[in-house]
Order: sequence, then C-alpha cells, then structure tokens
Amino acid sequence: MSVLFDEVLFYTTRFKTVITCGSENDQTRELFASGIWFATPKGGKNLFYATNRHLVDYDFDKKGWHHMGANSIASVDIELRKFNGNTPSKETKFFNLVSPPNKVYYPKDNSDLAIISISTNQTVFQNATKQGYRPMCLSMDSFLADNAYFIKNLKLVDSVSFIGFPKGVFDTDRNLPIARNANIASAPSLPFKNDAVEGEIVLVSGLSFGGSSGSPVISIPVGNKGTGVGRTLESKLVGIMAGHLVDKDDKHKGLSYFIKSSKIIDTLNENNLI
Repeated sequence: MSVLFDEVLFYTTRFKTVITCGSENDQTRELFASGIWFATPKGGKNLFYATNRHLVDYDFDKKGWHHMGANSIASVDIELRKFNGNTPSKETKFFNLVSPPNKVYYPKDNSDLAIISISTNQTVFQNATKQGYRPMCLSMDSFLADNAYFIKNLKLVDSVSFIGFPKGVFDTDRNLPIARNANIASAPSLPFKNDAVEGEIVLVSGLSFGGSSGSPVISIPVGNKGTGVGRTLESKLVGIMAGHLVDKDDKHKGLSYFIKSSKIIDTLNENNLI
C-alpha cells in the first residue's frame, strides 16, 4: 500500500505508566497505552514520541486518575523492540527513557497531546541500543500531515486507519498492534466543537476503546499519483486518537476523535524543538 503502512506497526509501540495508589501510596498499578515514534532532521540528537496528555500528565485529568484510584504517576516506561541487524524481532522490552520526563505540551490551549523528547545521548538509551533494542521512527518531514493537508487534501468520509493496542486485542506473541478502519466524520479543515469535546480534533466513525488512546491515525491513500487521473491522496500520519463520545448511560456512541497532526507541529514549534 505504501512505505508508511508497511512499517507503521513498528513505529507504534506501547508505554507503561506506573501509578501510586492507596492511602499511603503503598500500592502501585501498571497501565498500558499507545504512542508513535518520529524523528525530524531538525531535532538533532532528539527522538520524539507522541501520545495523549491525559496518559502522562496527572494534573491534566485528575478526575480520571482519581476514578482509577491513582494518587500520582510514579514513572513512564516506553517499549523498544530488539533488532537482529536491521530485522525487527518479536522481542520487546520496556525502558525508563523519560526519567526525568521531558514532556512538552501545546502552551496555548488544553490539547490532549503530549510529545516526549528523548535524547539519544541518554545513558539508558545507549545501553538499550547496545543490547539491540531501539525504536523505528517515522520521518516527520515525509509523513506528518501539516495544516495544508487538512485544508486541501483530506475530505469528509475519507478512510483512515488507527493503529494501537486495545486491551486484550493485539498480537501478544510478537507485541504488535492491530489496525482498524474508520471514516472521517467531521470537516477535517475545521476544529470540531460540541457540548462534549472541542479543539483541534476530527471525529471518525470508528470504535476507540480501552488501550486505544495514543494510537496514531493514518490516512488511507487514494488513487495513483503517477497516472495523473482522478483524485489522489497520499498516506500521512493525520493525528493521535484521544477518546470517544458517550451517551447519557456512558455507552459508546460509535464516534471517536483524534488530535490533528498539525498540532504536533505546532507543539514542537512552540517549545523550540524544531
């Protein structure tokens, strides 16, 4: 289909958030979610990992953390895959690459997006690579959709795929995510807003549920650019899955939403990372 679709299963990995619980913080729990690695030539020695802010920032969603009995976030460990030369194996391992966490957010609103900046100079990162563990990184310059893509290219009802690790529904032998398709359900060029959600988000007609938060959303290509006939759409990373709409009984409405990838670019710019 495209280089992006061939490799996106390896760009997408899990991370583990360890939370403290109990009246005296004497208990811990592990929670798992998804994110995607990417790199930019302007990032220098830094690699980037994009996910949702509500998964790594306790103060962003205290109500949600309290609902799970959490008092604080103790650590965030990101999954790396072992490689035999340039061939990815099925073996993965979690590393505490973000201690102290270098997390950045968009400073001008409460977008549910977090970018974790990881230096390849870190001792823990270098030790991981010596053992054969490393990330595969999406090229930001080639595959990240900018604002113009949402205005000129992506259209209502276009198909997208979101790739992640729904709870209990992924390849546990190889630690690989699964992909599910959806259609664009709100105008991609406009920020969606209603009584439930608002911001630089796009609705999709797909079921996002437990473990899907942080999943990258990829547009499915249309046509063949080389023929010059009909409409074409290049495959891009268009966003990060952030949640879904529920009815008064807290049941899924069949509509989910993602943070637009243009917000990733804005966040990097605002934090002087590119």
